[in-house]
Amino acid sequence: MQVSILTAIIVIISSSCVYFFNYQLTYNDMIYTLSERSRRIYEYAEKNIDKDTFTEINSKEDQSKNSYKSSKTLLESIKNTTGVMYLYTAKKTKDGSLVYVVDGLDSSRSDFRNAGDLIEKEIWGDLNKALDNNILLPKKIKATSWGYIFISYFPIHNNDGEVVGVIGIEFEANHQYNTFKFISIVTPLIALLTCLISALVAVVLFKRISNPTYTDFANTDYLTGLKNRNAFEIDMNNLNNLNIKKLISIISIDLDGLKKINDKFGHQTGDLYIKHASKIIRDVIAKKHVVYRVGGDEYIVILKNSSHEEINTIINNINLKIIEENSTNELKLSMSIGYAVFDDKLDVSLFDTYHRADSQMYDNKRKFKTRD
Repeated sequence: MQVSILTAIIVIISSSCVYFFNYQLTYNDMIYTLSERSRRIYEYAEKNIDKDTFTEINSKEDQSKNSYKSSKTLLESIKNTTGVMYLYTAKKTKDGSLVYVVDGLDSSRSDFRNAGDLIEKEIWGDLNKALDNNILLPKKIKATSWGYIFISYFPIHNNDGEVVGVIGIEFEANHQYNTFKFISIVTPLIALLTCLISALVAVVLFKRISNPTYTDFANTDYLTGLKNRNAFEIDMNNLNNLNIKKLISIISIDLDGLKKINDKFGHQTGDLYIKHASKIIRDVIAKKHVVYRVGGDEYIVILKNSSHEEINTIINNINLKIIEENSTNELKLSMSIGYAVFDDKLDVSLFDTYHRADSQMYDNKRKFKTRD
């Protein structure tokens, strides 16, 4: 958990840094490029536009004048060459209104503005700043009623250096806006996904390095790989609390003669004896039921929904397997086995069932010692 949290934090911080750096860098570069294009258009337009339009052109009727025609031809040419969406000049009338002077759009278009038409009021503030001899270059894409655009305004000066009007340069920026909006949504999602994957990989690798067998050591017997006493106690309590005791049977197994083997051949041989016995029990039980090694030579099997016949079959199979293995193995295995099925007339809890199975096992062990 600590490894996964640390990895997640590192990924989030690094992804955020990369995201904000790249986002700001590319966004600012886009704004800079559009600003430079606008400046070039402005410099060319102010140098070549007929300044008389700002005094002579006041209404649609004035559009027949040569100053209007030459200025419109100039703006149309610039627009077609540079790919500007809107290019127009504007001025302030004597009553303080802001109106179009020359529109660079084709006059057949529905959004074409005639001389004297009022400018949309949402951009009056910026136009007034430009009329005060300020160049307005935005730092971000602007949302307007006609779409996302990059709008810049430049003052137009007469030969005496006085501001007589404004030129508005608008680049369509829906594509840029949608691209950066997509980046702002998708990038955090990718970072989150990467964070989860990295945390998972970190946990897996940490377990692989620190615990190559992926063993739950708190509940696993190190020698045999079976569940241990701790796991047995926990599982028994859980089964009791689930109130499914009537479905449970318990087999108690004890290895015969382990102490003699330890005394005669040493504990290493004794460990081999235990491993060999564990393998037989595990092979017979398979994965259908749970096997626990609860002591040096003691095993418990918890079974669910098993009849007496099935349990006897399991015990017989264990004994047959022992006979088969003993025919080829120098260590002659022997096990004492007992079992009990939960009986609510005899048992209050599964531990009572376990004690009955254990008692039967010891009865069989005493018989083995008598024969021995």
